[in-house]
Amino acid sequence: MAVGLVVIWSLTFIALKGVKEAALATIVLTMLKLLPLIFVIGLAIVVGSPKELLALDVPETSFFPSLAATALLTMWAFLGLEAGVVSTDAVADPQRTLPRAVSLGVLTVMSIYVLITLATMVLVPQNILMNSEAPLVDATRSLGRAGFTIVAVGALVSTAGALLAALFVIGHLAFGMAQDGIAPQFFARQRPGGAPAAALVVGASIGSVLVLLNATEGLLGAFTFLLMMSTATALLPYFLCALAELKHSWGSSRGWITLAFVSAMYSFFALVGSGFVVLMWGGILLCAGIPVYWLADREQKVMAIAHE
Repeated sequence: MAVGLVVIWSLTFIALKGVKEAALATIVLTMLKLLPLIFVIGLAIVVGSPKELLALDVPETSFFPSLAATALLTMWAFLGLEAGVVSTDAVADPQRTLPRAVSLGVLTVMSIYVLITLATMVLVPQNILMNSEAPLVDATRSLGRAGFTIVAVGALVSTAGALLAALFVIGHLAFGMAQDGIAPQFFARQRPGGAPAAALVVGASIGSVLVLLNATEGLLGAFTFLLMMSTATALLPYFLCALAELKHSWGSSRGWITLAFVSAMYSFFALVGSGFVVLMWGGILLCAGIPVYWLADREQKVMAIAHE
């Protein structure tokens, strides 16, 4: 718990230094966390056994429940792809840069996921992989303790990079909402380096509270709880955005209509696969934003009266 709090506030300090500093740190951490994955892929090419893929035994399960559960897991893997369009104020030529960056990012992540999954499957016997709680550790078992160290360091770096990126996005999202008048102007405060200081501190504080609330659940319990909350808060907005695009493009672009329809159906299946508990938490978290919106609306009305 103490380590988690130290990591959260250390990365918050980096984000508070400025946009350039946070972006540079995120790039460095991203490159470092890719090294262990590339190493495992290379290990699979050298010592992996393709026979393990041929021996794959797919269990018999119902189609639609399996499809819904798979959609949920896949959504979790790509959760946050929309984060690339949040900090438009800090990007040069965002209309051109952001679509390319998001598309390239999704394709890169997808490629790495496929390769690391195949690498694990050819390195770990199927009977072990089916019950494995740490597939990448099992994939590097031939290296002994060195393999465990490589995976552990990679996991720590990956976690730190994801947390720094999340803090960066949360800060700029609240900052943009404050500029649009749908969040209190308190969040629009910036430091000289362009960092939205108030939003970053509030985001880090909420994260710290969540860590403290789940301290008694252990690492696995805390991870499960946060995964559930993250998925719940993303699935419904994804679904609503797809419906909005479907309405916007109706009668004007068949291509966008098709894409929006597929996205809406995918999000719907993921919602179904998430289960009642996830939907309940999603509803609670969405309702938690109502007081914030109410405060922002009240603040806007007071400002409008003051200018009359």
